[in-house]
Amino acid sequence: MTGLVLLTSLTTAIGAILRRQLILTVSLIISIITILAFLGDVANAVSGECANTDVGGASCISSLVGQGGSGVSIVTWGFQAGFYAFIASTILLLGALQAVKLRKN
Repeated sequence: MTGLVLLTSLTTAIGAILRRQLILTVSLIISIITILAFLGDVANAVSGECANTDVGGASCISSLVGQGGSGVSIVTWGFQAGFYAFIASTILLLGALQAVKLRKN
């Protein structure tokens, strides 16, 4: 995952410096692949952990985000801030593509 994030950052920087729409488009595609790969990786880890864990009547994590009871306390789970920052950067990359496209016209 780190490699995909670094590759996306590198291609975005190169595309922004050179102002090449093709490089920015490739960066956007890599960014979307990274997000989908991360979602698949987390879903696989969660389902694998639930299959191998005997929770003794308690509910197991069954989705990417949520909330559940653990005895007397409530447990919440979900994505960390870095994931949301990466999605925001993907949206900004779309804006950069549009800006490059408008400058060429």
